[in-house]
Amino acid sequence: MQTAGVCFRVNHTSGDPGWRPARDIARCSNLIVRSRLNQEKLKFVVIRFKKFDVSMRGSTPRVRSFVPSQFSDIEAVLSTIRFLRTFTAVARHGSFAVAAEQMALTQSAVSMQMRALETEFKHELFDRSGRKVMLNAMGKSLLPHAQHLLAVYEAMRVTAGGLEEDVGPVSIGAVESVVGALAEAAAHLKMTRPNLDVRITAAKSVDLAARVDSGEIDAAVIIDTPGRRPASVQWTPLYSEALVLLANTNTPKASVAQLLRTQRFLRFDRTQRTGAIIDRALRKQRIKVNEFLELNSLEGIAELVRQGIGVAVVPLLRRSSWMRDEALRVVPLPETGGKRNVGMLERAQHDKMRVTAAIVRQLKEVI
Repeated sequence: MQTAGVCFRVNHTSGDPGWRPARDIARCSNLIVRSRLNQEKLKFVVIRFKKFDVSMRGSTPRVRSFVPSQFSDIEAVLSTIRFLRTFTAVARHGSFAVAAEQMALTQSAVSMQMRALETEFKHELFDRSGRKVMLNAMGKSLLPHAQHLLAVYEAMRVTAGGLEEDVGPVSIGAVESVVGALAEAAAHLKMTRPNLDVRITAAKSVDLAARVDSGEIDAAVIIDTPGRRPASVQWTPLYSEALVLLANTNTPKASVAQLLRTQRFLRFDRTQRTGAIIDRALRKQRIKVNEFLELNSLEGIAELVRQGIGVAVVPLLRRSSWMRDEALRVVPLPETGGKRNVGMLERAQHDKMRVTAAIVRQLKEVI
């Protein structure tokens, strides 16, 4: 008996679920599964649902021609690379949820990818017993190899993307809190393409946005602002940072609202986008603060908090060590506390887009 359709088999740690008809997962456009390729050993592939002949023998369908020509081994390789990117993100952040946000995936998708890697390597890679997801001994031993493979692949993308061509100086701006990560991303890129001329400048988001629009710089990593952007520019989101209360560890314990009313408040510059976001969040919660000092450096504010000068509301910087700082107490704001969104702004069309796209990819690796 011949019929047209797609069959799949999902790999389980115990038992054999057997082959199942594709209608069971018809709402999916892609699925990572364990599949039998022409009666060969099991391996990972990406299946896009196409019709092909299967032979029905009893109740078990057998694939006559399972993988069309477009389903080559390169798709399996690309899937593995995506999994390894997710693996390094989980290792860096110690959280499936944060890794999911960074990789633009759902948390369940991240969990599935990590289980798939563990099945492929026949070892568990994480210690899931605590609140944080930590690499176990095997995960730690595989991490450097994963990072090396991703670096080699990125070098291949750079070469294939034509970045070896002389595109001239590439000017990229950034707000102060992102300069370090941007410099690290540019350094990684220059290791593979030493002839690239990347120039980084620091300024306020509003100033950098104007310089991008005028063509003075090629791109800028800045804080997003509410409202519509002009069609002449392109926005690539990178990550978000939640607002938190920063207090000295010796500050008396109390609610966020009470601390802001009673302790000296160190405010970030309201003329900058981050300051405006903080001010909006405080107004939304109708919190009256005990104003003391306003300054335009987040690290400067953190240092004053360490010294016990006052408390502050700031974005929890992605690469900061505040959570591990014994002199600081980081307190989440209520759910409506707000956040700031960081991304790259560039003109919709310009001749350095291959370079800026490569820098975005590197930024996502280092942040």
